[in-house]
Amino acid sequence: MKNPAVICLTGLLFLIALCAPPSVSAQARDAQSPPPPSTAEIIKGLQSHNPAEREQAAKAAAATKPLPSAVVPFLLNSLRGLESKPSNDTVSDAIREQWRLAGDLVTALGNAGAPAIPELSHALDDPDEAVRRGAVDALIVIARGSPEAWPVLVDALGNAHDDVPSRIEAKIEANGNQAVKIVPLLRHSLDDPNPKVRGASAVTLSTILAANGPSYCNSYIDELAKMRSPWTDWKGPSPSDLILDIAKNLKNVDRDKLPQTLNNLCLGPSAKVAIPYLLPLLRDQDGATRFFVLFNLWAMGPAACEAIPDAMRSLKDPDKGVRLKAMAVLGVCGPAAKDAVPQLDVALKSTDAETAQQAALALANIDPSHDGLLPVLTQMLDPSSDDPAPRQNAVQALDEMGSYARPAVPALIHLIATDTDTDDGDDRAPEREAQVTALVHIDGADAIPELQHVISTDKDDEVRIAAVTALGGLGSSSPRAISALVGVLNNDSDAVRDAASEALGKLGRAAVPALIAALKSPHIYQRAWAVQALGQIKPMPTDAEHALRLALNDKSEIVKTEAAAALKGSKVDASAVAADKQLDEDSDIDDPATIDHGAGQDLDSFVAGKAVKDARIYTKAEIVASIPPDKDHEYPTELKYSVPIGPAPNSATNAAFLATVHAAQDGVDRLAVWKKTGDDQYQRLFVQETSSENHFDKPEVFSSKVLVTGQGKDHDETALFLNLPLHRVWGDGEGIDDNVFVLDGDELRPVAIADAEVGSKQLRDGETVWNGGMGNDFKDNDLEFSFGVWPNGAACHACVGPYDVDGTYKVVKEMHYDAQNKDWSAKWKMVVDTAKRVRRPEN
Repeated sequence: MKNPAVICLTGLLFLIALCAPPSVSAQARDAQSPPPPSTAEIIKGLQSHNPAEREQAAKAAAATKPLPSAVVPFLLNSLRGLESKPSNDTVSDAIREQWRLAGDLVTALGNAGAPAIPELSHALDDPDEAVRRGAVDALIVIARGSPEAWPVLVDALGNAHDDVPSRIEAKIEANGNQAVKIVPLLRHSLDDPNPKVRGASAVTLSTILAANGPSYCNSYIDELAKMRSPWTDWKGPSPSDLILDIAKNLKNVDRDKLPQTLNNLCLGPSAKVAIPYLLPLLRDQDGATRFFVLFNLWAMGPAACEAIPDAMRSLKDPDKGVRLKAMAVLGVCGPAAKDAVPQLDVALKSTDAETAQQAALALANIDPSHDGLLPVLTQMLDPSSDDPAPRQNAVQALDEMGSYARPAVPALIHLIATDTDTDDGDDRAPEREAQVTALVHIDGADAIPELQHVISTDKDDEVRIAAVTALGGLGSSSPRAISALVGVLNNDSDAVRDAASEALGKLGRAAVPALIAALKSPHIYQRAWAVQALGQIKPMPTDAEHALRLALNDKSEIVKTEAAAALKGSKVDASAVAADKQLDEDSDIDDPATIDHGAGQDLDSFVAGKAVKDARIYTKAEIVASIPPDKDHEYPTELKYSVPIGPAPNSATNAAFLATVHAAQDGVDRLAVWKKTGDDQYQRLFVQETSSENHFDKPEVFSSKVLVTGQGKDHDETALFLNLPLHRVWGDGEGIDDNVFVLDGDELRPVAIADAEVGSKQLRDGETVWNGGMGNDFKDNDLEFSFGVWPNGAACHACVGPYDVDGTYKVVKEMHYDAQNKDWSAKWKMVVDTAKRVRRPEN
């Protein structure tokens, strides 16, 4: 028997263990963060001779907020001698390490906040450039939360080290809207006794203005200005007042920065106040300065005409660029610059192409009837030129000349027809829009036939819409233009039809008779968009209302729906009504019972072995025939592809099977597979329609080696396959769905395709595939797949990772013996054979 005392002691210890607080596990201890280093430890690390310890201390300081100011001197000292990051990133890893260290040190200095300002201010005069650079960057960071740092930065614009003002200017520019807050401070510094401070303040203010206003000299700013109104976020004083203050200090601006400052002031008519201070600079010894003065004057437009005498003197400038810009200034002043015509006439006859062209552009505004002008402008219309500027400028000049430019109409029409890009994109489409507009301004109603030609032939909707808009402008005075617009209602583009409908609606009562006549058109789109146009005319004329009531009996549901909406006073959108009708048809496709060719005749039923046999026998002529449009479609469904299926040398006439795809311009694709049963006799195995967003690509026939299993020793054989690729669109993605069948004796049997993303086993944790695989590529004995690796949670298409997975399939024919029927059956499938992960080439 055990000792009772031992038993009691054991029980007591057990109870104590149960009641004791749980101990911290080793895993939990590992998960606890170590305490942050103290100030003394950070300082010690920054003073270490070991680079790794210094980097660790800098990272610790960068993570400490707020950082005691005692660390600041040691951070600044650690910046000493570090490399600055150049624009070219092709450098050694050692230099990159220095950049990273400098970034941590500046972040840490910013963490020190306002208490560090005196020390950082003193550092701006340090003999080491890296220290000065880091001090500027840190003060900019601090200034975002502590405005008292801004005066220090503004005072430093007069720093004896040129790199300090330059870096301050650049950093202020990079701060965007934040920089507007210091405009009053900079403006005050324009009166500083130090001319260097005054000049640098003027430069910085001009940079802030250029970043917030419309720049007439920087094209990239022009693009931004189209997206937002200039001065939208401006909280400073009147731009004109500020421009005047800057202009008064141009004499204090560093000569190297004067051209850029003038460029920054290129703010259009609002810069007119600067003219008295700009004109003396036309006598400056620097050609770039003189050029940008004239650039400013040109950007002011007619507001700069008080400078005509000065611009005329600049026509004799030794610098060609200055002379050309002086002509541009005279050109924008129009007839007011008539005294310059004799000099411009001399330039027009110059053997230098640029000089002659610029003179022609100026004369087109000043004296459009001038002899010798049109030959130069016409020559500038050359569509083969790689430089679009002369062509665009000539079109604009001809546009402004109006009827004076009529002799140039044939050249302009030729340009419209030939000024296109050969690739899939069409970067010249905006040029053609301008050309179409110019043609109408020059030729008036005589341009109508050419406008109709553009609408029916140009491949870009925006160009076609420009022609429609031009017709609308002519419609109030030309019945021919109204008739042409009604004809456009039958165009193959919704956007173009909408533009024509809108133009007719704006013409109001004048367009009603032609629109009423269009309601009797045999073309559904012409009737539908005529209803849309009539619905836009307010108040609705009595005869238009009567015509719409008759349209309630139209054979098309689309027209009837629109007419009812127009009579109720609702906005009519023909595109939306047609799209809704198509959606109804798309939903019908998913229900086999509603397909006009009978239930159970679709692709899924055939793959499942449940397809209903179509007893009808078709001829080849019936198979390939067009399918007429119904009452809600304009265009017939035409044969798109016809692919015979059978081993070579089978021809289209004796192939065992046939795959066809029909397509309609305003409908869906229809795929059918046929089995030949006799001489010119075919039985339809299945038929499948797409939804309106998707379409069938051309069916593919290929042969491949097949691994046969299940009948003893595995062996290889060769088989013929049919792929029916469906191009599918969903959300913001698209891809190909492959539907593969094998010619097995006298039957087509489905082949199951394995999921390559799973079967390849190449995806790692945290990775997925964007919008499915990149696609399969099936050729004879070459069954390839490929997909791009995508980080989980990535929010943009550009975030795709640096890897692709490439691989191949193999076909397996699994044989199974059916003991009951005493026969063999086969299951066909494609499985992943090879796969490899490859790095995507960098652009």
